[in-house]
Amino acid sequence: LNAQPLSALDTYVRHTVVARYMYGILGPTGLRYMTPTVVYAEMFCAPVALAGSYFRKNTIVYGVILLMWFMHVGIAVTMRNTVLLSLVANCAWCIYLPEG
Repeated sequence: LNAQPLSALDTYVRHTVVARYMYGILGPTGLRYMTPTVVYAEMFCAPVALAGSYFRKNTIVYGVILLMWFMHVGIAVTMRNTVLLSLVANCAWCIYLPEG
């Protein structure tokens, strides 16, 4: 019973061509570190976008939205059957867009 545990991302990211390239570049250790990084990005980007909106710092808000959009497009490209979920998540981030 000396098996190494697999991260969740390691089990999901094996089915698309882009995912195989990412796995080849990062390896299992890179994917193990990437799994919690996605969660932390989701957790901390919303308060940063809210603070940027409150202080009227549009560059911060646009940067956070762009980061999250790229992350969700990356999820859609590397994981099978997650395109609709990623597009809905990207639409939800449009709430933070400044006026005008």
